[in-house]
Amino acid sequence: MNTLTIHTLTALPLHNLNRDESGAPKQIQEGGVTRARLSSQSIKRSARLEFERTLAERERSVRSKIQVADIVATAVQVANDKGIDVTPAKERALEKALRKIILKLTHGKDDAEKEADSDKKDTLVWLSAGERHLLAQNAVDQVLRAGTDDIDGDAVDQSTDSLAIAAFGRMFAAAPTLTMEAAVAVGNATTTHEASIELDYFTAVDDLRAAAGDAGAGQLGYQMYTSGVYYQAITIDRAQLLRNYTGNLDSADGRSQLGELVRQLVVALPQGKKSGTAPFAMPSIVLLEEQSYRTAYQFQTPVQPDEDGGYLTTSAQALGEKASKARAFDEEAFGASFVTGTDAELFGALDAQRGSLKDATEFAVEWILAGR
Repeated sequence: MNTLTIHTLTALPLHNLNRDESGAPKQIQEGGVTRARLSSQSIKRSARLEFERTLAERERSVRSKIQVADIVATAVQVANDKGIDVTPAKERALEKALRKIILKLTHGKDDAEKEADSDKKDTLVWLSAGERHLLAQNAVDQVLRAGTDDIDGDAVDQSTDSLAIAAFGRMFAAAPTLTMEAAVAVGNATTTHEASIELDYFTAVDDLRAAAGDAGAGQLGYQMYTSGVYYQAITIDRAQLLRNYTGNLDSADGRSQLGELVRQLVVALPQGKKSGTAPFAMPSIVLLEEQSYRTAYQFQTPVQPDEDGGYLTTSAQALGEKASKARAFDEEAFGASFVTGTDAELFGALDAQRGSLKDATEFAVEWILAGR
């Protein structure tokens, strides 16, 4: 089996971690009711950033439209290390060549020729530290030494030395043969039940006016929040991850990075209004399932509150029932399972291994490495 799906149930208190253009928590209509939603993009970004914060700065990937200047700076350093004096004219030539190769990836050859001297058509490009360094080396060798305006784009391929890029994939619209399919599919997190938007009226006191005896508010307005139990499914395609990633997973550092990536996929949450609500609850239920094809569970029928008024117990029971029914439908689609979470005792439906989050990440790491 080549797929591992991570299902989570997380009970979040008052929050607005992921808002829409009006400032309200994102929502979706499902099963005839309004659910609160956290977008997959916001969750992936949080997981990626938290994962890469555990790496040395020189090992982190960068997704930006302005990183050409950083690559030029690296190229200048590489040239200096090789005893090449970089004049201002040579530095401009390096920048033009590097801008052209990135524009070729993102906009195509014709636009690259037209816009190499301009930043008007810059777009986001995601490169690993190794790829940026190799582009810088190519620029030095081919622009400064060979005197050409073009540099090789062989630093960018359908594989990468960045585990984050290997996991989440990337697309070059003008170079489809270099597009890297994501190895990790991240679903939106949605509440298992109907959710409502609460308006919070606030006032802010002007300290100087208050000191002068003015009791009026310096500012007033309202913000929007929600709460609920969120279900999410994240699927790891083992074969795709191993194709995408060129790093050494057999090393202690490689295993550690892989474990940290899995851990962040389990616990990561978006960061909207985090300072005003601090809603970062740990997942209550985490179910890891070895699967022969990607399978998530649906909560089309909204979960009803239990006798104490909360949704967590009934959500855990519903998830267990759905997992059991899926096995009854296609038993051969499932392999080993692992259950963890702060309220793992609520999930008693399956005969699965159990333990801590550390045990769960080790379970996932061993499963991924077994595919080599």
